[in-house]
Amino acid sequence: MKKLMNRLSRLNHFGGHHSSVNGRLEALDRTNAVIEFKADGTILSANANFLSLMGYGLDEVVGQHHCMFVDAATCGSSEYTLFWNNLSSGEFHRGVFKRLRKDGREVWIQATYNPIVDTDGKVRRVIKYATDVTVDELRHADHRGQVDAIGRAQAVIEFTLDGTVLAANQNFLTAFGFRANEVLGRHHSMFVDPTYRKSAEYAMFWKKLGEGNYNSGIYQRFGKQGRAIWIQASYNPIRDMNGDLVKVVKYATDITSRMDATQTLRNAVGGLSTALQDNASFARTANDLAQRTATMAQHGGSAVNEMVETMRAIHDGAKAMGDIIKVIDGLAFQTNLLALNAAVEAARAGESGKGFAVVAGEVRNLAQRSADSAREIRALIDRSSRQVDHGVELVEDAGKTIVDVVSAVKEMATSMDAIVTAAEKQGNQIAGLRQATEALKIDG
Repeated sequence: MKKLMNRLSRLNHFGGHHSSVNGRLEALDRTNAVIEFKADGTILSANANFLSLMGYGLDEVVGQHHCMFVDAATCGSSEYTLFWNNLSSGEFHRGVFKRLRKDGREVWIQATYNPIVDTDGKVRRVIKYATDVTVDELRHADHRGQVDAIGRAQAVIEFTLDGTVLAANQNFLTAFGFRANEVLGRHHSMFVDPTYRKSAEYAMFWKKLGEGNYNSGIYQRFGKQGRAIWIQASYNPIRDMNGDLVKVVKYATDITSRMDATQTLRNAVGGLSTALQDNASFARTANDLAQRTATMAQHGGSAVNEMVETMRAIHDGAKAMGDIIKVIDGLAFQTNLLALNAAVEAARAGESGKGFAVVAGEVRNLAQRSADSAREIRALIDRSSRQVDHGVELVEDAGKTIVDVVSAVKEMATSMDAIVTAAEKQGNQIAGLRQATEALKIDG
């Protein structure tokens, strides 16, 4: 009786344990896609979750091989054969797998393949528990694709939070001229100027990154043998699934040639700005000179006009003197006639008129000399008048020339003023361009 009671107790215990196991299996069946295979991969059964996931009915899969859920290339591969050989040998498998639905669409599952052995240790069947992770896997694939694309296009290097190099892609190594073993485990400071390396600014740079602060900009770094390299980069603190900071990833583009061209442009703009400033200064000087020249020319024109008037006054005075000489010449002629008549009368008077005749002769001689002098003076005045007339013509011509000169100088002054204005405007534009070239932000 005692043995019977012990046996019943063990049966009750087993029954309770069996009930617990069945409960767990039912829970797995409700939450997972479940399919059961023979050891060779032939399908024995599948639950509703699996059939819904793959788009089949139960009668369409039972008796078929697992190969129906993979592409032809996979099905015929040695890796696939080895996969099932390992399962039939009792080897457990789990991972993320790509499978094909009935309609040909890809499905990604996270699954475990569980060999079930009998009391002899022989695999009798394989049960697979699977979860649809297609959305997550596609999102991860997209993220991986984006990261890979960035890695192909940019120089990428990873650091610990304190700046120690964890990894660097080939683009980075090529840009800086290093091999991987020359940078891994080294500090980021190997890429910066020694003075900057020792600065409080550099220490703050890594302190902020270690606190999770993003940083981006244009930086000067140094490659192998101290070669200066300009990069446009971003330093990105990375957090894990718990939100904890784990590393810093830098994405960079080598812009050394662009910066060299910018520096060349900056130098050229600086030289052009200086040249334009000099030109504007010279133009202002020339403009001032032109203004003074115009003023002096105007004064010269006024002086010439006064000279013309003076020459005309001289001409008029000479003409008046000529008229006076004509009167004097006429008086001399009359005097000569009177002296001649007096001489005739003195001769008639005989001895008593001799003295008078002498006086009349002297008067006559004086009148003759006066007439001769008047003619000489008149000749001189006529000659002077002609010269004055010629001088007036020359001065008038000079006056006209000076008027033309004044007009030309005024036009020149106007043109020079326009040149000054244009030069100053160009100078302002070049100054703006120079500020633009200087505005490139250079970070640590």
